[in-house]
Formats: sequence, C-alpha cells, structure tokens
Amino acid sequence: MPSMPSTIRMPVELRNRLELAAKRLKRSTNWIINTAVDEYLLKVDQSARASKARRQSLLAKNAEQSGPTFWENAADTRGWR
Repeated sequence: MPSMPSTIRMPVELRNRLELAAKRLKRSTNWIINTAVDEYLLKVDQSARASKARRQSLLAKNAEQSGPTFWENAADTRGWR
C-alpha cells in the first residue's frame, strides 16, 4: 500500500516510551504508530456504528408506538434540496 510522510508532535515522555517499546518489540516506531492509529480508528468506527444502531433501534421502537407519520417526523432531511 502506498504511503506518505506525516509529521506529528508528541510530548518528549511519550516519544521516549514509544522508542523503548519499539526496541522491546523489535519494530519501528513508524509501525507502532500506524498500528495504534489503525486500531483507534477501528474502535471509533465501531462505536459510531453501535451508536447509530442504537438510535435506529429506538426510532423503530418509537415508530411502532407513534403511528405511520413517525418516520416522516423523525427523518433527518437537513441538507436535502
């Protein structure tokens, strides 16, 4: 997969911990950062999907109780033209 350089700033103590971990794992600091960012983004995506699923579940539950116009009132049409 193609890559491109990025510059980040981190506290000195975090950088020191990163370098120690890289030596201990026999991996590059770049590998650790990429792995950590990838895992974090997967976790964030899963959390967002779970939140959306909870919202849809609650909407469906309320729709059963509120009648046929519920979805028209609950729909998010912001940005529609």
